[in-house]
Formats: sequence, structure tokens, C-alpha cells
Amino acid sequence: MRNGNLLLACALGFLLLGNTLGNAHAAAPHVDARTSPAAREGSASVSKSWESEVPRLLEKFKASDDLPSLNEALRLLEAAEPAQDEGAKDAASKSAAESASACFKAKLLRLLQTFNALDAKIIPRFDLASPPSISIAPPAEYGGLVGVAPEAIHDPKERALYEKNLAANQAKLKQYSLQVALHEADQRCTELFVDHLAHRPRLPSKKAVNQLIEATIRSKKRAAALAALW
Repeated sequence: MRNGNLLLACALGFLLLGNTLGNAHAAAPHVDARTSPAAREGSASVSKSWESEVPRLLEKFKASDDLPSLNEALRLLEAAEPAQDEGAKDAASKSAAESASACFKAKLLRLLQTFNALDAKIIPRFDLASPPSISIAPPAEYGGLVGVAPEAIHDPKERALYEKNLAANQAKLKQYSLQVALHEADQRCTELFVDHLAHRPRLPSKKAVNQLIEATIRSKKRAAALAALW
């Protein structure tokens, strides 16, 4: 019974994993480049690090479904507001406009790369409304008791079948918790994308932004959905 209860606790932990990781970004401080010279300096430092760090984190996530790396990439993108963006919107100088445009496109590219990473992992039409059971019934001789340890089942065939069913259900629970977390991350990335476009400087043009979306996003369905957001 002790092992069975441990398995049940692990299954519950998987179900809670998505919400726990999805909400982890809430405690991250918001970086506002307009607050003070020190804050602007910190923002510039962030802008230098996230451009290289976000791709590294996305590669780690893609290699092993590493949700903490995905959430850290999103946190860096949330904090990445280059100081040049604010002052260059109405700047007359060509160099200032080019700087603002480069900063804007750099973050946009990282957001699009994040969408690609998510699309590679999200299962289309996955039923999030129907989570798998957190327990598997043992053979009938045990009266449907939940949490029976496999070693308590004496019949080798019954025990093997029970272990197979437990493993299959554990895989379903893990897959479900991952898909929940991915959909939460997708919503978070979409909000960042919309907010970023809302603060687009004079350059690049809307046409140029749409061209970057089409050139970067692998999924035609995703590209169309993003284009429809603005």
C-alpha cells in the first residue's frame, strides 16, 4: 500500500505541474526602462543577454521537454524592453530609428522562435477537458481497491498486466500535464506578442513585420493566427 500511495501522489504531482510552472512567472519583477537611469542601464544589460540566452533555453526545452527552460525564456522576453524603444519612437535621427527597429525585430524574432518551439510540442486537438484517471484499478480479486502495489499481486500474468496498465496511465498523466503547461505557455507568449506589436516603433513597417512572420513561423496555421492578431 505504501508504494501504491506513492504512485498516486506522483500522479497528482504531474497534474499540478502545468499550473505550478505556468504561474511561476508571476513573481518575476517587471523591468521598466523609464523609471530611472539605473533602471535603463539594467534594461540595456537585459537586452544584451536575452538575445543569446532565449535560443539556448529553447533548445534545451526542445531536447527534453524542459518546462523550466521554456518558462525562463518567456520570463526573459517579458523583461526584455530595450531602452531605445521608448525614446526612438518620435526621434528624427535616422540612427535612432534604425536602433529602435533593430531592437524591435530582435525581440519579435525570439517570440516567433518560441512559437515554433511550442508548435513542435503541442499536440493538435489534444483534449484538455478530459484528464486521464489518476489511478488504475487492480485485478478484480482486490475488489477495485486503489493503490494496490504490483508486488502484492501473486498471479504473474495479472501482475504483469497491472504493471503495464500503471505505466501506460503514468505516461498519459505526464503527457496531459505537459500539454496543459504548453497551452499556458502558448497563451503567455501570445500576450507578449500582441503587447510587443502594440509598441512597434515607426520602423519596421507592418508589411515588413508580416514578412518576418511568414519567413520564420513554420506552421501556416500559426502564421495566419498571428497575422490576424493585429
